[in-house]
Amino acid sequence: MDDVARLRELESDCRRRALSEPGKRWYWLAQAARYQVQADQRDTARFAEDVVIPEIRLAPDRDLRRCNEPSLRRERAVARRSAALLFRRLDVAERVQQRQIVGDLERTADHQRQS
Repeated sequence: MDDVARLRELESDCRRRALSEPGKRWYWLAQAARYQVQADQRDTARFAEDVVIPEIRLAPDRDLRRCNEPSLRRERAVARRSAALLFRRLDVAERVQQRQIVGDLERTADHQRQS
């Protein structure tokens, strides 16, 4: 905490000197910025020490060592195939529905032409 207070004092002094020495204004402002960054970093580090980060564990069935086991690879392949089949079925159903809509539109257009 004393470090942070001291860095803030140095920052303040540099800003005062920037006002009193117009020829070296940018130098003193740069020094003030440097002290400000250092103080912010130390202040943040102090708060980071107080924060408790919970440990994250993988569920037993999601253990990374098991990801390349043949049984899991087989399960993933089956899941991919069934997903692909489902998408194909949805695609076919969508096409059938589109044909029905187009047919309805054509019949409506023919009916309007006849009347």
